[in-house]
Amino acid sequence: MNRHFLYIFFCVNIVIFVGFETVIALNHEMVKSTSESSEDSALLGFKKAVIQELQEMKGEMLLLKMENEEKDSKIKNLEQKVANLEKGQRHSVIRGRRGMFQNIAFTAYLDHSEHNLTQDQPIIYNKVLLNDGGGYNTNTGMFTAPVAGVYLFSYSVGAKVIPDVHLSQYDVFTRLIVDGVHQLSAVAESTSTWDDEQGSTTAIVYVPDGATVWTKHEFKGGNNLYSAEFERITSFAGTLLYEKEPVDNSGIIG
Repeated sequence: MNRHFLYIFFCVNIVIFVGFETVIALNHEMVKSTSESSEDSALLGFKKAVIQELQEMKGEMLLLKMENEEKDSKIKNLEQKVANLEKGQRHSVIRGRRGMFQNIAFTAYLDHSEHNLTQDQPIIYNKVLLNDGGGYNTNTGMFTAPVAGVYLFSYSVGAKVIPDVHLSQYDVFTRLIVDGVHQLSAVAESTSTWDDEQGSTTAIVYVPDGATVWTKHEFKGGNNLYSAEFERITSFAGTLLYEKEPVDNSGIIG
C-alpha cells in the first residue's frame, strides 16, 4: 500500500511539475509577444509622430515660401515706384532747368578793325545786340554754356584792303572753338583796294554744361581783321536749340 501511494504521489508531482513548466513557458511566450507588440506599437507611434512633424514642417515651409514671394513682389513694386519717382524727379529738374535756361541767345559784333593778330588770339566782339541768359562775355569774347545741350553758332569775319592803313594784308583765317576743340573755320580774303569780303560759317553742336565757345585767329596769311560800326561785318551769334544729356565727344576731330 505504501508503495502504491508513493507511486501515485510521484506521478502527481511529475504532472504538477510538467504543468508548471508549461505554464511558465506559455507565460514567457505571452510576455515576449506582449513585449514585441509593445515595441511595434511604440515604433509605429514614433513613425506617425515623425511623419506628422514633417508634414507640419512642410506646411510651415510652404507658408514661408508664400510669404517670401509676397515680400519679393512688394519689394519689386517698391523698387519700381522708387525708379518712377527718380525718373519723375529728373524730368522735373530738367523741366525746371529748361524753364530757367530756355531763353539762351546772343549776338555780338566787332565795331572796329583788329591789326597784327597773333596765333590763337581770341576775337572779342565788343558790342552786344542780345545776350539772353548772360552767357556771352564782352571782355573775353567767349560764350559759356549755362546748360548742356545742342546749340547753333554762327560767326562771320571781314577783310578789306584800305590804302595807307594797317590792313595791307588782306586775308584772315579764323576758327570756331567749342570746349577747346576746333569745329569749323571761316576765311575772308580781299583781293583789291576797297574790296569788301566776308567769310562765315554756321555750326550746330553739342556743348557741355559750363563749356566755352569762342573764335580765334589762325596765323595763316593775313593778320588783320576788318570791321566797322557802320558795317558790322564781323559778328558772332549763338542760341540754345534744346537741352541734352552729356554725350561722348571722342569722335570730334581736333
